[in-house]
Amino acid sequence: MKQIILLFILICTPFCSNAQSLRLHLQGGEVLEYPASMVDSLVFVPADAEQPTFELWCEDVGIASAHLYVRPSSDDFRYYYDITTAKSFENAGGVASIVEKFIESTSNTLTGMTLSQVLEIALSQGEDDDVVQNLPSDTEFVFYAMAVDDSGKCYGNPATYRFRTLPGGDPADCTYEINYNNVSSSGASITIEPSDPSVRYWWGLCPVSTYSGDAVLMNLVESSIDEFAASSQMSREEVVMSYGCTGRTEEWVDGLEPSTAYYIFVYAINTDATAAGKMTKKRFTTSEKDVSSAGFTLSYRYFDGDELATSYPESCAKYAGSVVVDATIEPNDDAVNWVIALASGDLSDLTLYPDAETQQAVLSAGYFNVREKRFVAKWGTATFLGFAADAMGVDGALMRQVVEFKQSEATSVTEFDVLETVSAPRETDGFQKELRATALPVSVFPPKSSQTMSSIRNFRGLSHCHLAE
Repeated sequence: MKQIILLFILICTPFCSNAQSLRLHLQGGEVLEYPASMVDSLVFVPADAEQPTFELWCEDVGIASAHLYVRPSSDDFRYYYDITTAKSFENAGGVASIVEKFIESTSNTLTGMTLSQVLEIALSQGEDDDVVQNLPSDTEFVFYAMAVDDSGKCYGNPATYRFRTLPGGDPADCTYEINYNNVSSSGASITIEPSDPSVRYWWGLCPVSTYSGDAVLMNLVESSIDEFAASSQMSREEVVMSYGCTGRTEEWVDGLEPSTAYYIFVYAINTDATAAGKMTKKRFTTSEKDVSSAGFTLSYRYFDGDELATSYPESCAKYAGSVVVDATIEPNDDAVNWVIALASGDLSDLTLYPDAETQQAVLSAGYFNVREKRFVAKWGTATFLGFAADAMGVDGALMRQVVEFKQSEATSVTEFDVLETVSAPRETDGFQKELRATALPVSVFPPKSSQTMSSIRNFRGLSHCHLAE
């Protein structure tokens, strides 16, 4: 709080040429008086602003973690807090230097954000706490806090608090829980949880077909570290400390081969890149083909074309002798693009109609991204076919829904929407001719591997293509 440190009373006699003075009455009773001719200016000097102070402490300090607490003297200012090793702190030039360099570096990295936005994210206000993890064991740390103004500069005096993590266990005794999920044809999500979070370890993937034993694999890792160190002008220790892991690891690994078995391997590693414990492995196999959860639900009703032609001769005479099918498609949340088709006959036999060739036929003769579609079909058996793709362009499973169109079960023509204009109806024979599976074996299909849902996912208006009447 700003305070006036000098209480004064300015007493001015009636202005005249020979009598005017400045008289100061101090709080202690002393009176000072100066001729007005000696006074140049009168300045109110505020007391120094209250300096921010902090109370810092740690709880639950373990082998590789600690719970930090900060209590500032006021909620009126913002501040930054963090920890660093005591060794790094001694060479950093003080808390203000650490904090200001951090803010400058962050602002330079986040080029799309203003300094104000960076400070809003980085700084705290009021009491705060945080749990820091993956710390090296048996290491002294400096926990610090300092006030920061709106220009990213520190002010006031910093607060520091020192603590030491507990000694770690023997790396050779560390065990590892390895898990994987979301396995695709080219990648998987890997999770590794060590029993001792202070132990530094190395992990990776190795094709089962090239695995020649744990010792050989460890030697290969050591050689790879040497090669990387040489190319990066780093020492073995620097590579291990920079790229080795401590604590829980969660990572997505890609670039894998389809239908291939891999070992996830992990072992404790010394700073000289030699093994500090036994290797733990877990095996998994990539899928043959990626299948997304993207899909859609299908509902439909159908009408007797003869009854439509009789009831609405001007607009529906063309439907005589056929069945008119109105389908409704509802994509799920993962579906970004989808395609639907209707084929004559039962196409559920995977031997006669394999997924890959059938999907290509659907792409060629189906309708894209429609929610309502009118088809013209023949009485009897038919098959709805379709699939969807997600935002990554990965296709979902191929839908095959075999239906039986019976005149006795047709919907009343009174429910038919004569003014239906959602694209022209398509003859199911057009799809059947495209598929060419009624008379020819599947093996004579021309290759169409270059055409995928992902390659056309942003294309519109394909309903007129490959329509064989």
